[in-house]
Amino acid sequence: MKHVMEPDDVDLTVMPMHLTDTDAIEISEFIQEYKATGKGKPIEVKISVDSQQELEFLLTLFRRLNLKWTFPR
Repeated sequence: MKHVMEPDDVDLTVMPMHLTDTDAIEISEFIQEYKATGKGKPIEVKISVDSQQELEFLLTLFRRLNLKWTFPR
């Protein structure tokens, strides 16, 4: 699968119908920040697991994706 590279002087606009205006603004701000700094802002995600096996799967997935994570105290 190939990626469409955005030329420096052109902004590609995708208008998915399932996004709210608030979602679209938040995504746009994230992309602008990422382009400017090369980094995204950290997000907080709450996950619940029902078994040790699910926890191990998630931890393996996070490591493969090179995500930084912490457990709440």
